[in-house]
Amino acid sequence: GYIIKPFGERELQSAIEVAIYKSGVEKRLSESEEKFRTLFDCIPDALCYCRMITSEDGTLADLEVINANPEFQVMAQTPALTGALFSQIPFLTGDSSGRFLLLCQSVAKTGVPESIDGLKGNQNLWLRVHVSSYDPDHIVAIFVDVTELKRAAEALRLSNHKLNLLASITRHDIRNQIQALYGYFGILKTELEGTPWLEYILKGVQVVDTIVRQISFTKEYEDLGRQDPAWQSVARSVEGAAE
Repeated sequence: GYIIKPFGERELQSAIEVAIYKSGVEKRLSESEEKFRTLFDCIPDALCYCRMITSEDGTLADLEVINANPEFQVMAQTPALTGALFSQIPFLTGDSSGRFLLLCQSVAKTGVPESIDGLKGNQNLWLRVHVSSYDPDHIVAIFVDVTELKRAAEALRLSNHKLNLLASITRHDIRNQIQALYGYFGILKTELEGTPWLEYILKGVQVVDTIVRQISFTKEYEDLGRQDPAWQSVARSVEGAAE
């Protein structure tokens, strides 16, 4: 602070109080900025704060990076990002960049945070992005690397496909053998008509019928894991079973 001569005790005291107050405010502001910077840099996901650049018709044309944490810089393979345009950063590939811009425009318009999956990044990364907007001109985007989850899901899908294929082939082969067994039973029923052995042949046929029903029952579970889970109506399921 400063004082102008001539000054009295009251002016000197006021100037000192204002200087002490300003010093405290600046110290608290510096501490707050340090905490924010530490939190910003330590987030394990890629985070960027951007200004929206719109065209004359109001559509989102590009994003200017105002700030980005180290993880984003690693993903983008670009150390200096401040002031860079998002379109100039080798970050998203294919149609992922367009999908991301559409998401940003939607969030900026509604103010409601949104997320999308399936974005393709460089280095063969699969990304999930969460976008928030606190004013119509700026957005905060957090990119989460879900590559391992994507690979695990694909491995699970392939494993389910192989298991289903194996079950289908095995069931088909067993049915062929059962058809042959039915043929032999038919011959035996004709040959043993009127003898005590016919009763055992008929029981054998009943056992084979049970096996056929059990094998048919396994087909109901063949498609498990092929489709995403969906909510089911318990009432409709019960009514359908009752009918």
